Amino acid sequence: MTTSDATLVVENLRLGHATQKKRDYTLACDNLSFEVDRGEFIAIVGPSGCGKTTFLSAVAGLLPVDSGRLELDGRQIDGPGPERSLVFQQASLFPWRTVRRNIEFSLEAEGKKTAHSAQRVGDMIALVGLEGADEKYPGELSGGMSQRVNLARALVTDPELLLLDEPAAGLDLGGREDLLGTLSELALDDAAPATVLVSHHVEEIPPGFTHVLLLRAGEVVAQGPLAPTLTEQNLSKTFGLDLELSLLDNRFTARRRRPAP
Repeated sequence: MTTSDATLVVENLRLGHATQKKRDYTLACDNLSFEVDRGEFIAIVGPSGCGKTTFLSAVAGLLPVDSGRLELDGRQIDGPGPERSLVFQQASLFPWRTVRRNIEFSLEAEGKKTAHSAQRVGDMIALVGLEGADEKYPGELSGGMSQRVNLARALVTDPELLLLDEPAAGLDLGGREDLLGTLSELALDDAAPATVLVSHHVEEIPPGFTHVLLLRAGEVVAQGPLAPTLTEQNLSKTFGLDLELSLLDNRFTARRRRPAP
């Protein structure tokens, strides 16, 4: 992977949190370096407090960089921009707008609404599997359906980079599986943007994702193509547990290794 081909470049990145009075500082990520190419789908996995969401917030332009390099297509990220779309952990839909109108909001906010917007929104509704629900209101949707509307709203503006902050958190089993199925289909779409997903759980890595980065205490444990990088040894080191890792139908599961009888 060469820097000239990369969509997102992260080099020696340092991120942290300061209190309002700036007396205390908590380091979230240190010396973080990796790249995301066009067409790559990367999952960042690690325990709570390891810096995953902090990093994603910085890429979204919501958190300043302390030091290091954070660039998208050769441009330093120093604030939010239309070339990046972020899907939060919980659906953040407007309750007074229908599914269609919620998705349209992104186009309106970025001044991209045109005569072709209705077709574009319809395509996104179909992409996330919500045909027939376009005139429903958020109060009529399940959690999984609401999160798929959030995903459609993030994609409708055709971003260069899609950011997913634990999108399956809080969903029931059906909602999670529907969402992961949609993300898996997205990963197989040649026109889809490069995507970064963060999660605590390997079970939430959709089939079709290409790369993984394992993070512990703000530092990289391992990174690279998914299959050779997501190993029992690397995952155990990431979570500080002796873990068993299984793969079935391109889905990973992990559990603590049972002691020998």
